[in-house]
Amino acid sequence: MAGRRSRIIEDDDAEDTAGEQRQRTRIVDWKLATLLPIQFLIVSIILIFVLPEIIRDLRINIFILLVLFALVPISLTVQLIGYVFDTTTDRLRYPFYTIRRRVQLSEIRDANCQNITKRWSSDWGRAIGESNKQSHVRRRYYVNLSGRFGARRLVFGSKYKRDQFLSALKQYAPRVKITRWS
Repeated sequence: MAGRRSRIIEDDDAEDTAGEQRQRTRIVDWKLATLLPIQFLIVSIILIFVLPEIIRDLRINIFILLVLFALVPISLTVQLIGYVFDTTTDRLRYPFYTIRRRVQLSEIRDANCQNITKRWSSDWGRAIGESNKQSHVRRRYYVNLSGRFGARRLVFGSKYKRDQFLSALKQYAPRVKITRWS
């Protein structure tokens, strides 16, 4: 029993007791799910100090800060729901900042993978007398979906989550042509 239960938890497509196959898979990108709310929180804290200097009306400052603080739990909830493949409604639902978007699985024709790496260096060491520069790298992994609905770009924080998404996409929409390019 314990072996069967762990298999059902790990595999959303396992058969349940009635013999029916589950029609829903959910993928959560934990890196982006935590990164976006933290960014909203940091912007809110920075604006606490900047807004009183820019806008003199206290009511407007408080309203802007309340909106930003409200975006933190909203974005966290939206991101934690993740990417949901639902074959009963023929939908793929996915997070886009603080909203949920959806597209029909049957309308997706192409899924192009894209990696973008941005490098930059900082001169923090020069301020304290060190001569070495620190190099920073930021990698983003994208899936560009296209079909009758137009085009959509899905963002992933890791290559593993992007590949997990593509595997589920191939399972739920087998006609999709998946290409990889960087």
